[in-house]
Amino acid sequence: MQNPTATRDGQRTAVSLTKVQGASPSLTTTLKDAATSDPAVLLSVADQKSLVSSLPFVLSSLAACGPSLHLADHLVVVVRGFRDKDLCDSLHRRCWVDEVEEVPGNQVTQLIWRKAEVAATAINLGIGVFAVDLDLVFLQNPFKLLIEPELRKLDYFAQPEAADADYSYREAWVNTGFHYFAPTLPSQKLLQHWLKNQSAWDQTAMQSLLLSNTITGLSWQVLDSNMARSLCHLDSALSDLTSETGNFAAAVRAYFARHEPHWDRAVLFHFPCCSEPAAATCKSILASVVLEFWLQQRQTQHHHHGSSVR
Repeated sequence: MQNPTATRDGQRTAVSLTKVQGASPSLTTTLKDAATSDPAVLLSVADQKSLVSSLPFVLSSLAACGPSLHLADHLVVVVRGFRDKDLCDSLHRRCWVDEVEEVPGNQVTQLIWRKAEVAATAINLGIGVFAVDLDLVFLQNPFKLLIEPELRKLDYFAQPEAADADYSYREAWVNTGFHYFAPTLPSQKLLQHWLKNQSAWDQTAMQSLLLSNTITGLSWQVLDSNMARSLCHLDSALSDLTSETGNFAAAVRAYFARHEPHWDRAVLFHFPCCSEPAAATCKSILASVVLEFWLQQRQTQHHHHGSSVR
């Protein structure tokens, strides 16, 4: 089944956005400094655990995508509290401390919605936003998606929830761990409506909005699963291989050795389905092995290309 999509004719263009007051001057400066010439940014939020276990892999993957491109310079990481800010600053140059006071409740959920609020600030500044989780690695420059013929006209696009997603029955086929908001009025309206649904699961709320057709002129698409790959569907296979090998890392390597993925099309691999209490370790292993296999694949391709030239 094809990915759900809603499109409109014509080139995506920035329009006069509704100005929203109250943006932090330091956040405004951080977003503007991080923006590409398009302009666009990568945006994520992090707690202490993800700073330690996930951010280094994201930064390594961005560096490997093109050392001369300095892609990590376009990633803004939002943290809460100055202790996490110090840790983030030790790893990355574009960290912004959110001084909004924490309230009782699920801190992960609060961070997810805070990322949406910061994304809205960027859109109000005319900056496009790739809002991303940190439990992923990039295999290609994500900003290249903005010139893809089927994507460059869109106000919004997102990763599918799973590689084998059947959109007719899944509770949510949009994965907000990687999605893009263009600096357009429909995209701004989408964010405003989404932020009114913070009592709901963020992915379910986004899916409902996309299907409701309440945002006039909104053009959107769910990405091909070979382009933005979720590894959620590997749960059962990795469980069997872990039993077989006695080691999770060995199981991951065995899986990739037997089932080489579509490296040529993949822009990113996402690992949202690791279970607690060892989720951080699980995601770190997946990220490490994916980067290992990807770099091997690139070296092989380079060697073959060099041989053909000679």
